[in-house]
Amino acid sequence: PNGAYLAGDAKQRAIQMRKLKAAGLRNGVPDLILAIPKHTFNGLFLEMKAMDGKPSKDQIEMVSLLRNQGFSVIIARGFDEARRAIEGYLRP
Repeated sequence: PNGAYLAGDAKQRAIQMRKLKAAGLRNGVPDLILAIPKHTFNGLFLEMKAMDGKPSKDQIEMVSLLRNQGFSVIIARGFDEARRAIEGYLRP
């Protein structure tokens, strides 16, 4: 359920979040996963942020955990940065 979009008012989002957590949502997991080993990495995890966005404490901890497991992890601010990160990762 990670990467789900929450909609509606605060009460509706809280209900959706409870259901997602019951289904296995884990706070801090990046938004996109590219499960292709490349270069020296086991895969690419990409956390999407607005241009002025900052990662949460859970996200920072997850980035560290994933990097220690041999994954490339990028916190991309905006579409263009995310596209460049993916293209760079896939480059031979």
